[in-house]
Amino acid sequence: MTQGVAALSAEALVEIMTSVMLFSEFTEDNDPYGYHDFGVFSVNDDGDSV
Repeated sequence: MTQGVAALSAEALVEIMTSVMLFSEFTEDNDPYGYHDFGVFSVNDDGDSV
């Protein structure tokens, strides 16, 4: 976890960790080797990616 993410509120951390655990949108295009080691998702209303 980066220092920037670690500095967020407890509520934000719960939302981020839940999103990481539930992420399953892996495809041949974004995960060609099947490693499941990268994903992008939004966790707030302003659309910033984490």
